Amino acid sequence: MADLEAVLADVSYLMAMERSKAPAAKTIKKVTLPDASIHNVVHLHFQQEGTYLFEKIHSQRMGAYYLRKFVGDKCNIYEFLRAILMFEGIAAHEQRKKRAKEIYDKFVFADRLAMSSTMPEEIAQMLSDALKEGEAPISVFSAVKRHLYQHLNEKYMDGFSKSQEYVRFCQWKYLELLTPDLISLQDFSIHRIIGRGGFGEVYGCRKDDSGKMLAMKLLDKKRIKVKKGEYLAVNERNMLAKVDSPFVVNLYYAFQTPEKLCFILDLMNVSIRSTF
Repeated sequence: MADLEAVLADVSYLMAMERSKAPAAKTIKKVTLPDASIHNVVHLHFQQEGTYLFEKIHSQRMGAYYLRKFVGDKCNIYEFLRAILMFEGIAAHEQRKKRAKEIYDKFVFADRLAMSSTMPEEIAQMLSDALKEGEAPISVFSAVKRHLYQHLNEKYMDGFSKSQEYVRFCQWKYLELLTPDLISLQDFSIHRIIGRGGFGEVYGCRKDDSGKMLAMKLLDKKRIKVKKGEYLAVNERNMLAKVDSPFVVNLYYAFQTPEKLCFILDLMNVSIRSTF
């Protein structure tokens, strides 16, 4: 009987894999956005919360996406900010030193030579002195970053509030505010177990609205508590959230039920791994 159940689970899993490749699989369940006029309500919410700022909007993944579409790729100040944010994700000190020098030469030194820099001289000089001394902590560009956020806020946020990009961002944000627990187990079709660990199991699953096959890691809260693995679970979630690489599984969603912690990850098949 157990063998039959295993075979049926395998068949169900393989059929789901095939369905995920079909175009029709992506029309199973659609998210309906609210009317565009809702952006007035969301904008008022941002103003009341004091969060309609370039820095606050840009710190959200979807906000960064729409701000980048609005600003475009030709804004040198914005490219400078993006370079700093990527620099802050570098862990190795020697790599940070090298990258910090490259950023300084491209965005600060060149502008100072051309006398076209909008950065206060004291901030530029402080950065120059730190780099000359071989210092490259993650916070080395902090003062510069604050200045860039202020500049971008003054230059773009008034126009952004009247743009189609902002309207679409507000539509998505309204859904997020209205349904804070937007993702749950009910959004996935769960198939066979594809792995086991000390705190739980990994299942193959299929997201109902997109048809995409993913891996669902379910960690049992009781097991975590018994083995005193709370720090390990939180640290795993935080590390996975920072990953954006074709060589490592990426985290799509993290949520919980009363009994489980749920991580939704890339489903890496053997054939995919063998191509790297």
